[in-house]
Amino acid sequence: MVRESFAERDTLAAIIAEAARPQEQTNGIEIFEMVTFVVRGVEAAMLSSEGLRKRFVEGHLLSRLPVKSMDAVDRVDVTPWTVQGTLVVRVWCRADS
Repeated sequence: MVRESFAERDTLAAIIAEAARPQEQTNGIEIFEMVTFVVRGVEAAMLSSEGLRKRFVEGHLLSRLPVKSMDAVDRVDVTPWTVQGTLVVRVWCRADS
């Protein structure tokens, strides 16, 4: 049997407290959106460190990402592809930004 009634003070307080809790504290879960690009004509050495990869993303790909700034980019992975001279660049964007 389902019935409707008014929420009591304790129930409302619990709902408000839960809604006010920051999202990133929820069970320690982090959520990222990973955006993948195929890049040709760049030497792998030019993307050999995290700093170089992030600068590359900022200079060439930031406008294509679902985030507004590099502050929301957690990491950048680069993998050689099967076609010579081609790299796969994966950008990890924080979904809670």
